[in-house]
Amino acid sequence: MPSSSATGGTPASRLVWPLTIARSDHEGVAVFVVSGRLGTLSSGEFIETLAGAVAAGEHRIVVDLSGVDYLSSAGLLALHALLGRFVAVGGELALCGLTVPVRTSFDLSGLLPDFIEEPSRELAVSRLVEAAAPVAPRRTAR
Repeated sequence: MPSSSATGGTPASRLVWPLTIARSDHEGVAVFVVSGRLGTLSSGEFIETLAGAVAAGEHRIVVDLSGVDYLSSAGLLALHALLGRFVAVGGELALCGLTVPVRTSFDLSGLLPDFIEEPSRELAVSRLVEAAAPVAPRRTAR
């Protein structure tokens, strides 16, 4: 007889912690809201989604991790690999909404200082918009 979970008799082999990724655009910044578990089984889908956005010309992306309750080393590697792609194309990747378990994973890995990180989606979008704003040339007094 198949084993059951403590959450209602679902066979253990059917337990799935899905990853959902929703995209929206704000002020020219692509925002990906991620929910669920970012681990070995889901990191491939995550990389494909964001790498596809980079390939399509998106160079300013915010990843909102406020719905992520688990981040494994595979998820960390996926995020770091994506960061490398952004650097290669002159883009920017910002993270926001780090939950306690996600922040703990980043703290243990030592990778968080490599990323732009803001507490909220709005602040992350604002930071990337400001970074992309053209700088007016300085006028010198004659």
